[in-house]
Amino acid sequence: MNGTLSCTLDEMALLNFLKENPKATQSDIAEHIGKSERTVKRMTPSLIERGLLERINGKGDKGSWVVKTKDKD
Repeated sequence: MNGTLSCTLDEMALLNFLKENPKATQSDIAEHIGKSERTVKRMTPSLIERGLLERINGKGDKGSWVVKTKDKD
């Protein structure tokens, strides 16, 4: 676990990818981070529940992801 956000390295890879690719599908995410789509489908609700990720405007290619991290100024 990463101490700053209490995330695994896989979760950090997912969040970093979504910062740059907010319209990515779960399949895109899985391919990029080298995990199965099922793993991504398990990780995203956990990140949403912890307030680190949000899905807006629905499912599929119509929605987008918002990574909610606090940047230090």
